[in-house]
Amino acid sequence: MPSKGDGTDFGFGVCPVTCDPKIVYIHDTRKKLKGVSVSCSNRWQVEVFTLSSGVWRSSYGNLPGNSVEFGCGDPSVTIDGSINWLVGNVIISFDLSTEEFKEIRLSNELYTDYLFLLKLNDSLALVSVNLKREDICKVWMMENGDSGSFINRFTFKPYKSVAKLCVPLEFRRSGELVMKMIDWRHDSAVVVACTPFSEQLNEVGIKGWSTTLSVSPYTESLLLLDR
Repeated sequence: MPSKGDGTDFGFGVCPVTCDPKIVYIHDTRKKLKGVSVSCSNRWQVEVFTLSSGVWRSSYGNLPGNSVEFGCGDPSVTIDGSINWLVGNVIISFDLSTEEFKEIRLSNELYTDYLFLLKLNDSLALVSVNLKREDICKVWMMENGDSGSFINRFTFKPYKSVAKLCVPLEFRRSGELVMKMIDWRHDSAVVVACTPFSEQLNEVGIKGWSTTLSVSPYTESLLLLDR
């Protein structure tokens, strides 16, 4: 399996047509090798691993544009048969059935200091954190699959102090926003659950380093891996 480095991204999902799990690996063909820049007309190469075949193969569908910058470390979000990455002010979506990419460009209103792509109630959601306005968070929901369909559902202020900051991680099924509260003084963090309407924070008893503490969603499945 390819190893992840600078200029790479991974995604995982199950094809809704074949029920075949797929891993998508995107890497930059123009990265430097031993100090020499490798030039290629298509910057991004896409490889797909399917459980049924057990091998990696190149995807020959349309590729992301050369101006897109993958490899920023943000996790992908899989929903409705597609894998989605937030890359700058663009959402890159990979269809697990057709293996085609499409781009959803965000409006200037959405593109703020910090933007996080998450899943909420089986829909794509964006959480914007504006540090210039006292750590105000806004939750935007996508409804019709285009940038114009992002609607601001609610705005809240979870927490802010000189030494602490809350970073969105995932939504619970209940609608609570799971965040990590970073303490810059000790390079540590704790996981908290926030109820946006009440702005109440509750620690869940998980602590770690600020740079490594993360949360990942899961989906129950009856798929047999040894079939």
